[in-house]
Amino acid sequence: MNMEKKTFFYEVEPKYFMDGTGNGCGDLKGLSKKLDYFKYLGIDAIVLPNLLSAYSDDEEQGFKSVARTYGSITDFKKVLSNSKKLGINILVEINIGSIKETHKWFKNALKNEETFAKIVDFQKQSNESMEGKTYKFNEKTKSYYLINEHTREVVLNWTSQETLDKFIEVAKFWIDLGVKGFTFTNFEQIDNNKNSGEILTKETLNQLRKFYISIKEIDKNILVVGKSNTLHPSATKELASGDSKIFDQTQLTGISMLGTSKQFGTDKIGSFSQKALVKQISKLAETNDNVLSFASSFVGRITSRWGDEKQYHAESAKAIALMLLTSNTSSSIYYGDELGVKNIGLTHLDYFQDITLHERKRALANQKVSEKEFMDAQILQNPINARSLMPWNSGENGGFSSADETITPNSQDFVNINVETQFSDKHSPLNFYKTLIQFSKDPVFERIMNNGSYKISVQKFGAGVTHITRTLGDKNIHIFVNLSSKEKNILFKKQGRVILSTYGDKRYIDTPKSLLPFEGVVITSGFNFSKNSAPKEELKSEETQQD
Repeated sequence: MNMEKKTFFYEVEPKYFMDGTGNGCGDLKGLSKKLDYFKYLGIDAIVLPNLLSAYSDDEEQGFKSVARTYGSITDFKKVLSNSKKLGINILVEINIGSIKETHKWFKNALKNEETFAKIVDFQKQSNESMEGKTYKFNEKTKSYYLINEHTREVVLNWTSQETLDKFIEVAKFWIDLGVKGFTFTNFEQIDNNKNSGEILTKETLNQLRKFYISIKEIDKNILVVGKSNTLHPSATKELASGDSKIFDQTQLTGISMLGTSKQFGTDKIGSFSQKALVKQISKLAETNDNVLSFASSFVGRITSRWGDEKQYHAESAKAIALMLLTSNTSSSIYYGDELGVKNIGLTHLDYFQDITLHERKRALANQKVSEKEFMDAQILQNPINARSLMPWNSGENGGFSSADETITPNSQDFVNINVETQFSDKHSPLNFYKTLIQFSKDPVFERIMNNGSYKISVQKFGAGVTHITRTLGDKNIHIFVNLSSKEKNILFKKQGRVILSTYGDKRYIDTPKSLLPFEGVVITSGFNFSKNSAPKEELKSEETQQD
């Protein structure tokens, strides 16, 4: 993959994307049928999480097979073949930090098989537990092993050569099949028996560095991304740059938690601050070795949480896109966000099918979190409420499946918010995403969007309006975004030309002095447009306006 250019990733949840077999569950055959959709959007690479049987309930769980519910390796090869024809790369997401107790690696480790014996660090007595981890006793081996308290999975022992060798084998298997990269998760938890307070010790970093080098020796063009929900943005400089780097890029999804409670997470609604969002983006923008993503599988839908889905749904989705896709880093779209997909709308605790919710509600009641506060948080922020079917049209099951029952419900208002409806609306969020992606690839703007300087700030005068500046030589692109439901003034005295707006049918004779709720504009200066060179998507400016 070309790591020098800004890349647009799309994270697919295969289970919810498209059913190709008619059993009500998304699969690889369904994904293969929809690859043209990514081509239309301009996506460079598709990331597939939770694809492997290691994360399934299959009897045989491993890192070299696809979960049966999604199909087979043959089906995956077809996805690879068809995506290659379209110029789209495939990345596989792999959890390298832990495995299920039903995984064949752990079963073999319990048998003390030679090549597996040390991938789990068995101890004759339990040591002091680390934060988020604890020891579990195994009767068969009469020993303790480390598990992650949250996932209840076995923490792998990355101090052993056996673990490193096993994962090199896994990487080679998928590279030989034709994948163009990996997204590695849970690498932060692989420090067994370390109580130093460090997230990653020198020993761990050294092992991960060997892993990275081994992948590059197999194929130097393979993209290696480290994805984390806990690391601070400053970690990118250490992990994805310099001679000791362990990733080509990092993707820090903790940004998706903005707006949740700092103390109670998704179990209580916090306050979303545009200033806090800009601060995090600014940190990540200090290096190009990042994949910027706003949404994640850990929390509710981004348009529902950061936007105003009732009064300004389309404008909200487009304003968020404007901040996500115009950075100096690569960007990742979570499935459905390009449509502004809403949450499912589950409104009763039992509907979530999460046995821990009632217990959590009682525990938080003792900390003065009311039942209403807790329930409001689940409706808005619980990730289960975000895992809807991909809405392809307004028909039965949103065109996802012909089955009578599906694995999850449709999102709210899918009859109006779906691919088919938005495809034919030139001002829709879908086509706005497409336009912004093309913007970075357009011959007129490609150099400034890939190589120009980047600055993001919150205007004091605008009391919350974000100002993004891209500069290359005498050419400038100014982007103003009002990510709120109130009209706000902006301070911009320079001459320029509005070429794009989240308010699709609005015309701009002059540069605006204020922005309506969730209004965002792209203003250019220093560009000499001709009829042949002007971007096709430029629909907002009056023909008589000059830079």
